[in-house]
Amino acid sequence: MNIIDVRSARILPNRSYPASRVIVHSTGETDLAAVIKFYTSPGAVCPHYVIAHDGTINKIVPEDHVAWHVAYAPGVAATYGKGLQEWQRWRMHAGKLDKSAREGYYAAWTARWPGLEDPRTLAGPRPNYMSIGIELQALEAPTRRIFTDAQYAALVELTSDICKRLSIVPSQRTVFGHSDADPIARSNDRGQWDPGALFDWHTVSAGVGFSSANA
Repeated sequence: MNIIDVRSARILPNRSYPASRVIVHSTGETDLAAVIKFYTSPGAVCPHYVIAHDGTINKIVPEDHVAWHVAYAPGVAATYGKGLQEWQRWRMHAGKLDKSAREGYYAAWTARWPGLEDPRTLAGPRPNYMSIGIELQALEAPTRRIFTDAQYAALVELTSDICKRLSIVPSQRTVFGHSDADPIARSNDRGQWDPGALFDWHTVSAGVGFSSANA
């Protein structure tokens, strides 16, 4: 693996117990320099790693420290607590929680997670303390698989290494996307993002060594 150390300037807490999950994200921003500058700035949210288009892995936060890459807005968290039949009626609209999600708005999510009532159970009660966050640099013109072959290859290698070192048993419930754990905040009229329903979980799960539903 080609790993470059670009440490965050933020003072982050030490991890009090080993991570038990790997959460995959998309940066949204396509400019790598801007992404790195933001994530290494004091006070900024940040993942542990950012994987560039060419597969280079930028290490932002040491794994034995907590990185801030998952958070639930209070209103969204409360809505999840009401159960699937209720929360799937809601969506983010103009930056606000709105009860206007059409039927099938979360079809890709429900197909991937049949029987799951509350997405928050995936990330756990203290998401940032329980996970390693990996961001993939977004493309200006996304491929059919959203990211490059080099990014998928690097993600597979990095995730496999993390799971081996931290004794994480790879599965769909231990290696998943931010959009899996927070579909309300990570969906719009074009579908899921971060990394979203088009993310190639087949390649990742096959490479890391687990079965995964890829809606």
